[in-house]
Amino acid sequence: MTLLPNRLGLAVLLCLAASAVAAEPLALDTVQRRLDPERKELTRVGALEFRGALEITSPHPAFGGLSGIELNADGSRMTAVSDKGTWITARLRYDERGWLAGLEDGAVAPILDPQGRTLDEKRTQDAESLAVLPNGDLLVAFERRHRLWRYAADPGPGSHKASAWPSPPGLADYPDNLGLEAIATLADGRVLAITENALTGANGDSHFPAFLWNGESWDRFSYRRTGAFRPSGLARLPDGDLLVLERSFSWLAGVAARLVRVPAAALRPGALVEGEELAALAPPLLTDNWEGLTVRRAANGETLVYLLSDDNFLLIQRNLLAMFALRRD
Repeated sequence: MTLLPNRLGLAVLLCLAASAVAAEPLALDTVQRRLDPERKELTRVGALEFRGALEITSPHPAFGGLSGIELNADGSRMTAVSDKGTWITARLRYDERGWLAGLEDGAVAPILDPQGRTLDEKRTQDAESLAVLPNGDLLVAFERRHRLWRYAADPGPGSHKASAWPSPPGLADYPDNLGLEAIATLADGRVLAITENALTGANGDSHFPAFLWNGESWDRFSYRRTGAFRPSGLARLPDGDLLVLERSFSWLAGVAARLVRVPAAALRPGALVEGEELAALAPPLLTDNWEGLTVRRAANGETLVYLLSDDNFLLIQRNLLAMFALRRD
């Protein structure tokens, strides 16, 4: 499951505070949003049951561009990465129904390189996805200068520096904005990574190169493209299957997204993988540039799905955090 254990959520926050570049308090303002602004009664889209959404703003100049997210086990704390090379952390607040109601105790700190330095150029700052490794370490995927960096969960001075993680073969040659957009850890400890770099096969099918880290090297497979959608987020479900967040954009239709379930058994070297669509979000439903995805199991056994949108630091886009329950009926 794609989440941080409770001790890791605390460790990340302590680590940020103890880093060579201290975390700053981050004032966060939130406004609740409906699934459909015109139909208050609508709470279901596909296999997703709406459980609240927040539009998030902050006066801090580093806030925005939220691209990857993880939660601790009880959903009380979030850790996110941004396009400007920062960690964003906050405490999630829920109402008496268990719906998402607000964010508190925000903090922001720079992501550090292997030498403990901040990332000062856009080409190095663009963090796109986040995953938790079996031992609790954090793995971050970056675009533009494509790479994977690992961060120890153990708090303490200087412990938040990066260590390099092997990249899939040929990744450095991918276009700037078409690198590793979605990463997750499988139940057996392998790391799954899907790119945005659409290719056309010999049979004319369009697909995205995808990779499985087996502990020593990367095995390649392909993730089938559907229409104009591209993968932007990835999370492991409680049963071990994968949930893929895909997004699309056109000047005529605007932004849209869909969630796709992929059986874990289908993830094999050389395979062409295709999933089952569970839900689609398109206007007039709540939607934006959805990039972050995480999943947790609630105390009552429900599977809760969180989506995070990236405003790209543009006034016409928003940072949204939405929560849904995944229904089986």
